[in-house]
Amino acid sequence: MPEVFDENTVVIEFSDLYQAGQLQFEKGLQEHPQLRRIWQDYRSQLLLVMLTLEDEDGELERVQQTGVFVSDGQYILTAAHGFLLEDCQLIDLKARTVSGVELPLDVVRLYYDKEGWKVDDWAILRPSVFTTPEGVFPENKKSGGGPVLIMGFPGGLGLNEQGIVERANELGLETVMPLGIICDRILMKPQTLRPIAGAIPIRGISGAPVLDQNGGLIGLFSSVSRTNSSGGWGYIFGMSDIPWKTLDSLSKN
Repeated sequence: MPEVFDENTVVIEFSDLYQAGQLQFEKGLQEHPQLRRIWQDYRSQLLLVMLTLEDEDGELERVQQTGVFVSDGQYILTAAHGFLLEDCQLIDLKARTVSGVELPLDVVRLYYDKEGWKVDDWAILRPSVFTTPEGVFPENKKSGGGPVLIMGFPGGLGLNEQGIVERANELGLETVMPLGIICDRILMKPQTLRPIAGAIPIRGISGAPVLDQNGGLIGLFSSVSRTNSSGGWGYIFGMSDIPWKTLDSLSKN
C-alpha cells in the first residue's frame, strides 16, 4: 500500500496567503509614494475591536473588527453590522492597540442602512476608562483624488515586528501592525472601491479606515461583492460614509 503522508511536504497555512498578499501590497506602495507615506505614518494608530458573543446555549464566540480613534481620541469608529445580533448577545467589548494594550469599550451610537442611495454602516464606541490614544487620524472632510488605502485586521491577522503575518488576538503585548489594501475608486460610485493589491478582505476588516492620498479619513470598510464586466468577474468593496455630523454633535455635549 503506498504511503499517503510525506514528511517533506510543506503545508500552506492560511497566514501564508496573507503574507503573499502583503508582499504584493508593498510592491504596490512603490508605485504610490503618497500612500506609502500614509501607511508608514498612520498604521500604528489602528485598533483591533473584539466582541465576545454568547449564544442561547451559553457557547462563547469572539468576533474581530477593525477600529480607529476619532474626535481627538474621544471615540472609536468601526462598522455597525457586527453588532446586529439575532441569536446571541454581546457580553464583552474591548479594543486592542497595535502595542497590545486592551481597552474596555461602550457602544455610544450605531447606524446601519444599506438600502439608501449611500451606505451607512458605522458604530461609535467610547473607551470606558480614560486613555491617551497612540494617534488619531486627521479629520479631512474634503477627499483628495486617486487610489485609496485600507488598513485593517482581516481574520484577526496582522504583522509582527519582523513583518510576519500572525493572529493579533492570540498575542500578548507584542506590537502587531495591520495589513493593507490599495484600491481604486469607481468614478460614478464614490462608495465603491476596486482592489489593486493587498490582503483578502474577510471578516475582521469590517470598519477598517479608508484613507485618501492626503491621509484623510473618507470611509469605513463595509462589504465585499462581485461584479461582472468586460474583463470578467471581479471583486468590489463597499465603504460607509463617516458620521461627521453625529461625531460633532457628541463632542459638543
